[in-house]
Amino acid sequence: MTNHPELPQNVLPHVTYIACQKPRDKSWVLDRWLDHWAIIIVHEGSISCEIDGVINTVNSGEVFLIAPGVWRKAWVNSDRFIISALDFHAPRSTSPTKTAIFKPSSMNALMDILHKMNYIYISRPTGFQMDLDGMMVLFLSHLFNKSELKSSHPAVEKMKRYIIEYYMHPITARELANLVNLDPAYCGKLFKAEQNCSIPQYINRVRIKVACNLLDQSGYSLDEIASMCGFCDKFHLGKNFKAVMGVSPKNYARMKAAE
Repeated sequence: MTNHPELPQNVLPHVTYIACQKPRDKSWVLDRWLDHWAIIIVHEGSISCEIDGVINTVNSGEVFLIAPGVWRKAWVNSDRFIISALDFHAPRSTSPTKTAIFKPSSMNALMDILHKMNYIYISRPTGFQMDLDGMMVLFLSHLFNKSELKSSHPAVEKMKRYIIEYYMHPITARELANLVNLDPAYCGKLFKAEQNCSIPQYINRVRIKVACNLLDQSGYSLDEIASMCGFCDKFHLGKNFKAVMGVSPKNYARMKAAE
C-alpha cells in the first residue's frame, strides 16, 4: 500500500454522502473545491482525477483517497464506468500528502461494510447518523489495516464480515455457525485458531473499538454509545470496556480529553 494522507487519530468521522456501485457514462464530470475527505472506489472502467494540477489515473479495483483543501477535477476514461463514493468530515492532519491510490487487501470486506452503510444512508432510521459515523471508523480501519483483512479460511472471513456489519445487534456463536454451515463447536475452534481469540472476544473487541472512537466525541452519552455498539446498557458497556481497556469509559474519555 502506498503512503496515504493521514487521518487524525481519535476523531469520529462524520459521513455526509454515500453512493454505492453507481454506473456513470462519459458525460460524468466533477469540478469542485473539496472541504471534506473523499473516497472513490472504481469497480469497472477508469477515471482521471486532477488534484492541484497533478493528474492521477484510477483503475478498476483501486481506491482513491483525497484529503480536504484541494480543487478536484475528475472525468471518465472508459465507455462503462462503475464507482462507489464516500464523503466525510474530519480534521486534516499536518501530513503534506494530499492523495493516494491503492488496491485494498480485500475489496469484498470493504464492500460488505459499505453496502450496510448505504442501506442506513438511504433508509435513514432513527439514529442513522450515529450508526453511519461508527461504521465509517471500521471502514477506514479495514481500508488501511492489511492484517485485519487477511484470513486463510473463507468461513472465518465470512464470520468477521458479518460481525462487522451487525456488531450493534446481538450476535451468538451458534448464529455464526449457521451462517457458514459448520458445527458450532468446530466453528469456535476454527475461529480461535485463525484469530487467536474466541468468537465472543472478537465481537467484544469490535464493539470496544467503536466505543473508543465514540468516547472521543463529547456529544454522546454512555447510554447512546452502549446502544450504538451493541451493549445492553451503559453498565454492560462499562464492564466490558474496563475488561479490555483497563479503565472505565468515563476515565478513558477524561484521559483522552487531557491529551
